[in-house]
Amino acid sequence: FRRVLFRSTLLLQWSEGDWLRVLVKRVFANAPVRQLAQAAGVLGEADIGDLAAALGAIFPNEIEGQPVDRWLIDSLKKGNGSVSPRLVVLLLVLARDMATRRESPVSRLPLFAGQTIRDAMTRLSQLSYAEVVDDFKVASGFVLSARAGKIREFTQPQVEGLFDLSDGPVAVQVQLLERLGFLERIVVDGEAEKRSFFRIPPLYTRCWDYA
Repeated sequence: FRRVLFRSTLLLQWSEGDWLRVLVKRVFANAPVRQLAQAAGVLGEADIGDLAAALGAIFPNEIEGQPVDRWLIDSLKKGNGSVSPRLVVLLLVLARDMATRRESPVSRLPLFAGQTIRDAMTRLSQLSYAEVVDDFKVASGFVLSARAGKIREFTQPQVEGLFDLSDGPVAVQVQLLERLGFLERIVVDGEAEKRSFFRIPPLYTRCWDYA
């Protein structure tokens, strides 16, 4: 007889609210922080109540001119529209380590000062960019050139000369960068025709300005 093997893939879809709750629960799993938030009425005994109030107990309500939830989403989202829970946890670890050096132990809310979380996000951007260059090594010539020239938005013909053809055809390198989330394809409907271009998300470009 013939044995037939079936392989299935489980695709997890994370909504913005889902991973923001993961972030909040991760922070309030720390007993001193949870007790402080409960004393302030932000948390109930069982679970997170209002997500906005819980976020406000961790971060300033506004960062760099944006509501904190929008700032977190825009800063952490990859070009493929996803936010990795791994990045959320790493951001918190970086913020904790930076806060330990600058601030007193947990005693007040919000937990992190604005400058601390901004610096943590910049460091996360540096690590994310380095991961593309050093670990994934996808289109390294273009990725390095984009940072050197601070190229954030472009059409493919505008940057084809920046790709190293020894890494494969330009179109293939672009597709790999899209899958990785380093590139986001933008399509704009104009009156006459559709126009498309690429954008590198702030997750990778933030460190270009704040390094």
